[in-house]
Amino acid sequence: DRDPDRVSPDDPASVMVNPVGSASVQVAAPHAAANLQRPSPPSSSSFFTAEDALTITSYYAHKTVLVCQELQKAFYLPDHVAFTAAAYFRRFFLKNSLLEIPCQPKAIMFTCVYLACKAEERYVGAEELAKINGEDPKEILSLELHVLNGLDFDLVVHGPVWPLRGWTEALWRCLGANAPDEATQKKVYANALKEALDLWLTDAMFVSPPSVITLLALRRACEGGALAGNVASDAHLSSHGGLVTPPPTTTTSGKSDDGAPMSPAAVRSALDALHKSFPPGSGESPRTADASAADLKRRKCRNPANDPSTELYAHLRRQEDEERAEKKRAKLEKKRAKQEEDYAVLNL
Repeated sequence: DRDPDRVSPDDPASVMVNPVGSASVQVAAPHAAANLQRPSPPSSSSFFTAEDALTITSYYAHKTVLVCQELQKAFYLPDHVAFTAAAYFRRFFLKNSLLEIPCQPKAIMFTCVYLACKAEERYVGAEELAKINGEDPKEILSLELHVLNGLDFDLVVHGPVWPLRGWTEALWRCLGANAPDEATQKKVYANALKEALDLWLTDAMFVSPPSVITLLALRRACEGGALAGNVASDAHLSSHGGLVTPPPTTTTSGKSDDGAPMSPAAVRSALDALHKSFPPGSGESPRTADASAADLKRRKCRNPANDPSTELYAHLRRQEDEERAEKKRAKLEKKRAKQEEDYAVLNL
């Protein structure tokens, strides 16, 4: 046996310690240190980034609209249900991380569609929704409260569908005898609705009121078409169709300022700024391959405490069940003790 107090220079396991007591340690045998290799750090490309989160949320926001369009064929849903469902999905992930949710983003998407149908009074049951898309209705119902909590129970969405109808009617009134035929009017409305959806699937819904988004969509639908020469300016349309009102703000004094209607110049300025921030095509869906690659990194980096496939998740759920059972048991014991005390008083 080797004496631990003796240090042999020929011993590969021996070390030389700095005599002044510093923390530096030198290995006596260089060939032994050569065999000790540090593991290479993971590549930065394997980390889940904010761009990956944006890719996933944008991809499933577009999928939300596609699901609503499929339901529209079967249940005759109006257009604003799709806008509401997409708004729910985008708003949910403003406060909730993709790495912390206890399910897949796809399940959140179907739950948002389910809630949008209920909020817009076009109810579609979870069973019907599951039949069309092949999902589990129990998972949709189990996530309903979770999504509502993520939305702060605020289900009101002021989408661009109703403002678009008002703007188009105002446009036809402005044009008067020069208004196009009914077929052209329907075509302009359909193109404007498509442009509004393209803007709605970006961050425009968080920075501009729906009336401004809708007016920009209508302007894009008219540009280059038969109405391009008839619509002189956005200010002309706003002055005849009702001025745009900005969203309520809070002044420095703490009082709520609902804001006065915007002037034609302010409307034009807001439209130009919004057009510059979100050019045409900015709301296009990411490629499926890019979304799949981002979701693969999300699966690797997600919190194991919220991943149902991990042992930690199962352990935490068992611990919660035990704590819940213990609280129930303690409550029953307290109730039984109270009853025994009351019986003792009555017997006396």
